[in-house]
Amino acid sequence: MSIDFLVGNRVVGQEAKLALSDVHAWKNELLSNTHITIIEPSVAEMINSTLLPDYHKDPFDRLLIAQASQHDLILVTQDQNIHRYEVRRLWR
Repeated sequence: MSIDFLVGNRVVGQEAKLALSDVHAWKNELLSNTHITIIEPSVAEMINSTLLPDYHKDPFDRLLIAQASQHDLILVTQDQNIHRYEVRRLWR
């Protein structure tokens, strides 16, 4: 899981989409009970996200695309703009 997911999907912060009383406890439980690993964005991935074709304007999504490409991951999304990039995805 990219750290961008937590911020970009407002899992953390004042305008969170998910109502969690303790985000740190939720994250710790998620990581201890699954095979999910947090992938923090590298400087190279941040730079690569700015070099992608200009199909998508959202910087968080562009960073997810760059990370998925770098780590050969599958993005789970129905975002049609992401489908234009050469990245593996699930959800048609």
